[in-house]
Amino acid sequence: MDITEVIEGLTTKLDQSLTNMDSRIKAVEEAQAALAAPKRATATADAQESSIKQAFYETLAARTPTPEYEEYIKLAADTFRIGVDPAGGFLCPEEIRKEIIRYVRDLSPVRQYATVIDTQSESVLMARETDEDLDIGIYGEQEELTGSGTPGDWFKTIRIQTYKMRTRLVATNDLLSASWFDIEQYIRERVAEKFARQEGKLFITGTGADQPEGLLGSSELKYVPSGSASALTIDSLIKAKNTLNETYQRNAVWLMNQATLTWLEQQVDDVGRPIWRMDYVAGEPKTLLGKPFVICPDMPDIGSNAYPVVYGDLKQAYRIVDRGVLQFLVDPYTGIGSDVTVYWAKRYLGAGVVNPNAYVAVKIATS
Repeated sequence: MDITEVIEGLTTKLDQSLTNMDSRIKAVEEAQAALAAPKRATATADAQESSIKQAFYETLAARTPTPEYEEYIKLAADTFRIGVDPAGGFLCPEEIRKEIIRYVRDLSPVRQYATVIDTQSESVLMARETDEDLDIGIYGEQEELTGSGTPGDWFKTIRIQTYKMRTRLVATNDLLSASWFDIEQYIRERVAEKFARQEGKLFITGTGADQPEGLLGSSELKYVPSGSASALTIDSLIKAKNTLNETYQRNAVWLMNQATLTWLEQQVDDVGRPIWRMDYVAGEPKTLLGKPFVICPDMPDIGSNAYPVVYGDLKQAYRIVDRGVLQFLVDPYTGIGSDVTVYWAKRYLGAGVVNPNAYVAVKIATS
């Protein structure tokens, strides 16, 4: 083999290697392009979302819809079949609604532990088994599965209705015109705070009659008496904890207000030693009888026939339903004499007890 053939052979191999390398480079470039595409799409979506949010807040500040907001409403109405409130008002973009609900969650103790459902419906229909131990057993492979009773004996349906809630904000017109005023932060934080205070009361004492049902408003509320007509006792807390079915112990928490917690911390024995100390491990949440406790301002104070303490698995016991609509009505006329603009925020909320076996209350009573 002469030198020419050797060179030609090497040249051929080099060409093949270069061709393979080109193919690999192309494959890498295509993969990078595929990975980059979602990022570009996400960036575009984020920019669009930011633009919609800005248009909404500019509309609230200007008290009249901007062209960008009107375009958003037209698109939302065409795409999602969103109706227009005959009384007027500005539909809040979904991302802003979710931001406000996230702020509400941080301020609403029960919401942090209950199960929350988003819906576009006026109500949610749920089924609850009436006997949790019904027909639990082992069956042979060829054995027919049978059940006792009828389907009506196995479960009951629960309808959680959503109800209209509204709150009011006031801002001076000078403030709304100021370039430094952050209307986004003002609206988000103030609306969240007011809605959280409203729903916090309802989640505890709501009657279920034209309003959400609260934990203490349920007709199926189970309780342990404190053993005293006017005082809470440590023994009743221990009994309440041990009364709850083991199924719900794993995620159970205590609910009480600050005054009740203070009372617990002040209890001493005959020689002045604290009867109860908060279990505390660095880096871990503080506990009562081995279970986390949550300070809930809307729980009742200790008093005759009151229910100052709740213990249970709120995720299993309680459902909160958020209907995915939040609207703002701008009223520049009511406060015109004081040069202020009034904002009304409206949302829809439902809640109710879906499993009364998953929690128990302590009642200040002898029986």
